Amino acid sequence: AWLAPRGSAADGEAGMSRALVLRRDAIKAAWARLPANAQGMIWMTISSAAFAVHDATAKALGLHYSVFEITFLRFSTSVILMIPILWWVGFGKLKTAHPVVHGVRASLTICAQMLTYYALAHMLLADVTGIAFTRPLWVTLLAVVLLGERVNWLRWGALAIGFAGMVIMVRPGQG
Repeated sequence: AWLAPRGSAADGEAGMSRALVLRRDAIKAAWARLPANAQGMIWMTISSAAFAVHDATAKALGLHYSVFEITFLRFSTSVILMIPILWWVGFGKLKTAHPVVHGVRASLTICAQMLTYYALAHMLLADVTGIAFTRPLWVTLLAVVLLGERVNWLRWGALAIGFAGMVIMVRPGQG
């Protein structure tokens, strides 16, 4: 019933008690009243917590399993979780006009994930997180080099401050 299209008779309310339906509707109404920025902050907080749990779990698994096994588990879990969503919206959403580009991107994503798991298994969690915070710097540098993007001095300054913060946090050479 939970996979039935919205608005159908099997919308889920048939098996729910009246109190649960009222609570769900109250939560939906309260969420709708929140400003978009507050909703965004809540989603970012949930996302950050999920990534922290994910990284800590990967670090713990890295003590007992290979990077390949952890990566397989991570992506298999993702596929299993995506199947009901794709069933809901239709598998046709996966069609692409650029399968080679998507294949290259998927391969790079798998490699990046494996390298992240390797780092998590062999470095301090805080150091891996600190280094991961340099992503905006690398994205900006690559956007300038590969895409010809123009970056103003304010953004370069912000990136330099962020990089300095990462260096202070990670303290390279301190072991």
